[in-house]
Amino acid sequence: MNKFSLITIYQNQKKDLKNLLDAIEHGNEHPDEVIIVCMKCDLDILNEYSFDIRCISYNYKHTGGVPISEARNLGVKSASFENLIFLNINCIPDSNFVGSMIRHALLYEGLIMGTPKYVNQKMDGDISLERLAAASVFHPQRPEVYDIKQEFNYQLFWSLCFTISKTQYTILNGFDTRFSGYGAEDLDFAFKARELNCPFYINDAIVYHQQYAFYSLPLNNFEYVIKNSDLFYEKWGEWPMDSTLEKFTQLELIEWKNDQKKPITIRKKPSVHLIQEHTLKGQTHI
Repeated sequence: MNKFSLITIYQNQKKDLKNLLDAIEHGNEHPDEVIIVCMKCDLDILNEYSFDIRCISYNYKHTGGVPISEARNLGVKSASFENLIFLNINCIPDSNFVGSMIRHALLYEGLIMGTPKYVNQKMDGDISLERLAAASVFHPQRPEVYDIKQEFNYQLFWSLCFTISKTQYTILNGFDTRFSGYGAEDLDFAFKARELNCPFYINDAIVYHQQYAFYSLPLNNFEYVIKNSDLFYEKWGEWPMDSTLEKFTQLELIEWKNDQKKPITIRKKPSVHLIQEHTLKGQTHI
């Protein structure tokens, strides 16, 4: 009953996976198994860790963007245990992360998200937790958390590090597989939790989120943002990613207003040059 499965999604990020597994190994507590959902790739893991590792192949066929929602749901179906921890592949857990997640999951029933810190410089060579702590920052718009606190703003849920029971995950019907590519699937999951009165907590279990190059505006995922935003509005009557949609409107890429009740109109797609203008390297994702 108290055993935990940790689930991560893998797409040929060998270095990131090694950093993640090594950090789990050196943590104060371990999950009982790590489920790696391998998306259109093969993976051989040396049996050098003190926890079980299982690799699940997922050779998806649809072409509408990377189906992260489906991959997460597959990870849950493959998990051996009732308690689940989700961790993005480009996150390195602090030494107390797994232990804090386990402790709080056994004390609080609901959806519990950890605390990301954003690495603001490229890390070469050995990546120690001390270096990561010194080279990372908290998101300035997220609340400070000491131990754990219940949060009633479900829009603060991000899916890069969280824990939930398999029973509760099933009640929420997992991630909606109609969302693919970029955006809104985690907010949709959180809104389902809110609708079904699943308590939401944030705890101080830290993960270091590595993102060496990112887009200050997700123009590289333009079509997915529009598709997922329309789907989200259809379900909830609210627009997700409203600041992103506002910027797309200012760039005259779309016709959209926050109070409209119809799908977004695409005026033109972003050019390669415009996408490159919004690419930042070596910055923190804030």
